[in-house]
Amino acid sequence: MRVPLPRRVPARICSALIGLAALAWFLLRTGTRPSRAVYPCQRAALSTSWAFLAVPFAAFVPMPPRRMRGRSGRGPAVAAVVAVGVVGLVIALQSGAFTGGGERDGWDRETWLGGLSERAPLPRLPGRVAHVTDARATSWDFETGWYGDYIDQAVVTSMVEDGLLALTEAPSVAEAWELLIPDFEPGQKVAIKVNLNNTRSELPGKAIDAVIEPVNAVIAGLVGRGFAPSDITVYDVTRGAHDGRMPDHLPERCAYEGVGFVAYVGNDAPFSNEKVEFDPSGREGISDRPLARVMVEADYLINMPIAKAHDFAGMSVSFKNHFGSIDRCDHLHPYVFLRDDSYTPDYSPMLELYAHEDVGGKTVLTVCDALFGTCTHLWSPPTRWPSCGGPPNSILLSTDPVALDCVVADMLAEQGAIPEGSDDYLVLAGEAGMGVCERAGDDGEYAAIDYLHIERP
Repeated sequence: MRVPLPRRVPARICSALIGLAALAWFLLRTGTRPSRAVYPCQRAALSTSWAFLAVPFAAFVPMPPRRMRGRSGRGPAVAAVVAVGVVGLVIALQSGAFTGGGERDGWDRETWLGGLSERAPLPRLPGRVAHVTDARATSWDFETGWYGDYIDQAVVTSMVEDGLLALTEAPSVAEAWELLIPDFEPGQKVAIKVNLNNTRSELPGKAIDAVIEPVNAVIAGLVGRGFAPSDITVYDVTRGAHDGRMPDHLPERCAYEGVGFVAYVGNDAPFSNEKVEFDPSGREGISDRPLARVMVEADYLINMPIAKAHDFAGMSVSFKNHFGSIDRCDHLHPYVFLRDDSYTPDYSPMLELYAHEDVGGKTVLTVCDALFGTCTHLWSPPTRWPSCGGPPNSILLSTDPVALDCVVADMLAEQGAIPEGSDDYLVLAGEAGMGVCERAGDDGEYAAIDYLHIERP
């Protein structure tokens, strides 16, 4: 005669199956990349396995079904072992005992910073930032058409030239470029890294993105220095959560025929064999990332970020702009997104990226586009900055990416646009000797940064 199982058993079996499925998902996802154990989705899977697997198995211990007991009486013991084993496994995984919790033993902050100091390039003009403002640069009403149609090229070019003169203290623009690139030889190549993070189609969208006017102004100076237009390449090979396209308006509006434009889409070989290694002694989960081929093949690099508030990283300026210089920058996101479980103020992969000889080692100038910028969301159209009553209409120039990002951080903070911790990476960069780190005092003044603000006209 068959003895029916208690009514509670099918529910327990269903719970166990759900728990096993959640545990299997966790193990499969973390098997090749242990640092995923700290991702929110993986922690949710562990919590699910705990709720649906460990607890129901444990419930079998005091009241095992009759058929599990058997004549030998070993049923309760087997159930207890299974329950304890599952509970122990989930607890061990939850605590990171098998996965390392995203870090490996032996990582030391000071040792890491010391390693950066040894290989990071020193700014040619440490601590100096030229900030040029001109209300005539743009004329968009924040409603009509595309904002890129409302930029005055002549004004922007003059702003960049004034910034170069202030930055270098040279008597002419030509001599300013000679100071920035003293060893130039004909035939050498230069790459210009712009920010096309929001380019999702061939047509310009209203979300903030690179515009050609500051780029044309920089190209004018490079051509004056002796570079052939064909030796100049504008690029962004961003790939991850983005399309990686080059919008038509950039090459179409370029003032110099022959300049190259390179993106991920339509590029048979966007990346080189040269890779950035991310702290192998302290982090598992960031595999070596290939660098953009155009950057590696260039002799010089000019970094052209946009002044942007960033919903997850706090802000995006000089350092984060190079996420578009590597393959699959999303591998770095957990370590720069302030609310991610993997984030710590004592480590930033952005510094290791910039310290690479093909990145910071080749950078001769950083030109930050703050004509419009964004003080709201990283994917939003330009909005009025409260402190300006309109766009900031600014261009910032520096050879010191740390000092420049500090100044932009203060500009964004004045709009209430960035959360606490947004400048953690700048504190680390300053300690590593990569530049001058200082936030403005209550009076808006700097003691260590040589801040030159030129208001025109």
